[in-house]
Amino acid sequence: MSECEFCGEEFDTDTKLHAHWREHEDELNSHQEEKAKKAERELERQKEEKMARRKRYGGYGLAALGGLAVVGLLFSQAGGPSAVLAALGGGGSADAQINTTGQPVLGSPDAEVTVVAFEDYKCGYCKQFSNGIKPQLTRDYVDSGEVKFVMYNFPILGQQSTEAAISSECVAKQSEEGFYNYSSALFKHTGSFDTEGFMEVARSSTDGLDYGQLETCMANGNSRGEVTADRRQGQSLGVSGTPAVYVNGQQVSNPLDYPSLKARIESELSG
Repeated sequence: MSECEFCGEEFDTDTKLHAHWREHEDELNSHQEEKAKKAERELERQKEEKMARRKRYGGYGLAALGGLAVVGLLFSQAGGPSAVLAALGGGGSADAQINTTGQPVLGSPDAEVTVVAFEDYKCGYCKQFSNGIKPQLTRDYVDSGEVKFVMYNFPILGQQSTEAAISSECVAKQSEEGFYNYSSALFKHTGSFDTEGFMEVARSSTDGLDYGQLETCMANGNSRGEVTADRRQGQSLGVSGTPAVYVNGQQVSNPLDYPSLKARIESELSG
């Protein structure tokens, strides 16, 4: 692991570390700036390669092999496929201890089932999850009080991802409900990923916030610590791609397949 000398955050490759340096632009020397730019270009190249592979192989692998069905939903640190999360119906990792204390909660805090999602606002699959799966989850289980949904920021696609995550944490400081309204709107946002764009989303999706205070928080990155804490929580679970979704601590192998997610929730409710 490589540790950032500016904030102490750890990364599993030097390339990711150097790209992360862009978040500390004011503290970089010319040599570090060049390394950061080179790392960003390399991550973008890797992302494009993975996108090309996804187009070639369809992103989702469904194959019959010796009479056995192997289903894999692939995720990567570039927001695309990288690792098969499920084979022969595997349910992801063993039960994980996820402490959601202090996190914004959607739904009843006393709900029997907790669904946790690690997401990146620039991740295409996360947008699919937020725009397609979460509304069904909310309608079927959250609104009834059976499930509470907890989102963690896990930005892995560069500076804009991190800035978007920081902006959402700024909203969370003022309103738990506002955080989820803002997050849902940000996943649909097609404009700029900067303070101006974030404030546009905030004003259109939330009510009753101190927008002057919010803009200052976003512009100054005052919620960077909360994002770092979220990312460390994900790293402690072995999260390497997004969206990573857990039901009562057990990772869901294919979070974009709502029937599978629903079956896992029903199993927890009936158990």
